Amino acid sequence: MKKPRAIKIANRAIISGLILVVISFLFPIVPCTSSPVIEEPIYKLTICKIPNPFTEQLIGVSTKYYGVNTSPLAGLIIHFFIALIFFVIIFMVISKKSKSASKVLDLTEENSKR
Repeated sequence: MKKPRAIKIANRAIISGLILVVISFLFPIVPCTSSPVIEEPIYKLTICKIPNPFTEQLIGVSTKYYGVNTSPLAGLIIHFFIALIFFVIIFMVISKKSKSASKVLDLTEENSKR
């Protein structure tokens, strides 16, 4: 049985999103703002990597992932969903172009049922 097109796109997007999240642990690709912990912090925009969300963070530095939350786990979740939406859109565009480019009549499924 053939999988519907939406499920194929979703599977590819989830796998690609997970790969991008793993890469964000190794290389700084996540937009964030960081500031020393003082009475009135002044956040500066930078790009950083996501640290291990289950360990203690650096003392004296406050980092907001995507400018929203200081928790690395929340940053990880936001990063995954942004990557997921991005890859779904990309795969939908690629799928439409390839589907319209190849109008081939496929009779192999009907012949294999006999």
